[in-house]
Amino acid sequence: MSFSLALDVILVLLLAVTIAYCVLLNRRLQVMRSAQSEMITLIQEFDRATVQAKTGISDLRQAGGEIATRLQDQVKRAQALSEDLSFMIDAGERMAEKLDGRMQTARRAANPAASVEPRGVGQNVEPGETPATPRSEAENELLQALRRVK
Repeated sequence: MSFSLALDVILVLLLAVTIAYCVLLNRRLQVMRSAQSEMITLIQEFDRATVQAKTGISDLRQAGGEIATRLQDQVKRAQALSEDLSFMIDAGERMAEKLDGRMQTARRAANPAASVEPRGVGQNVEPGETPATPRSEAENELLQALRRVK
């Protein structure tokens, strides 16, 4: 065997190894290219999802602001109604006290022989006095209504 033949055989073997390595490298590059297209598709889907999420968040913020505004309006109306009801309750209590006082005056005028009449339901009872008990069904209903409101 001559030196040139041996060198040719070595060169053929090295070329065969290089070709095998190039084929292997080509396969890996193909896999990487196909993965690259999948990656691009994945990134595009992720971008769409991100845009949808941003839109959803802005919609939620807008809806939250509208709800907060409505809630504030309702709270203001509720406070106004509460103040109105408080005023009406106070006025009702004053009217009940006046009615009770007039009823007591009328009873005293109708029955002057009675010694000391108990004070009215809406009036303060002093020590030693017995509190008044309602005499009619209307008085009972009025007292129950006032107690429920308190």
